[in-house]
Amino acid sequence: MKRVLVVDASVAVDLLARYEPEPIESMLWADDVALAAPELIYIEALQAFRRLESAGAIPKRRKDLVALLGMLPIQTYRHDVLLARIWKLRKHLSAYDAAYVALAQILKATLVTRDKKLAKASGWGVLVAVPA
Repeated sequence: MKRVLVVDASVAVDLLARYEPEPIESMLWADDVALAAPELIYIEALQAFRRLESAGAIPKRRKDLVALLGMLPIQTYRHDVLLARIWKLRKHLSAYDAAYVALAQILKATLVTRDKKLAKASGWGVLVAVPA
């Protein structure tokens, strides 16, 4: 059985829009790993790409980020199954961050993020990994 990692948009953006490969790949592409995320990951990643592109921070050699985003081997989950849990976390997390935490709770998965604020979500019964 594969170990499930819930990845947030910061991880997708890091994979697709940065300049050089980093060790995060060894964690994500291990043979015993399956990646998961709420559908929200696509919208959040597109917004981040937009900001990065406006700032001139995406390397010219990175082409067609939208297609690459869609090709990432991430099993996405609809929001309707997450709504009740997202609402329960409303006093502590934004609805966006709570979507990732809620999915990690449901799947009993580790949440992988580069977002330091979201990394503090470890108090919600979810293991959080912040790649170096």
